[in-house]
Amino acid sequence: MEREALVRALGGKSDLVAKMISEEIIHEIATARILTVNGGSSSIKFALFEANGMLRRILAGRIEGVGLPQATFAVKGQNDADNFSRPVSAPDHTAAVNVLVDWIQERIERGALAAVGHRVVHGGPKYWEPAAHETALRSP
Repeated sequence: MEREALVRALGGKSDLVAKMISEEIIHEIATARILTVNGGSSSIKFALFEANGMLRRILAGRIEGVGLPQATFAVKGQNDADNFSRPVSAPDHTAAVNVLVDWIQERIERGALAAVGHRVVHGGPKYWEPAAHETALRSP
């Protein structure tokens, strides 16, 4: 809801609106998460970080055996209850990413994922050092 509409709905109490907006922003910052992904030829490794000032890793995991008849999805978190290893179907990377995204969506609040970072390993003979992701990098 826009600020002006919220002020009208609350009878002109703009101080209450400011407090509500501030609490919402604080909550968003406190629950912000960053997902890092490293896709390999037959695996996907990932980590989920809490990003509230300093990065703190919440969990790390991997899906190994992508493209094989049976892959393994394993996660290690801060608590024993977060740790598991189980078989999954991942005939290709699209299926493996779907397993990961479905699992992540079950565990974090909607809208809490602030960013996703992916490690690009091979840049070919033209790119041999880190570079910002720009249109020029995607062009042949």
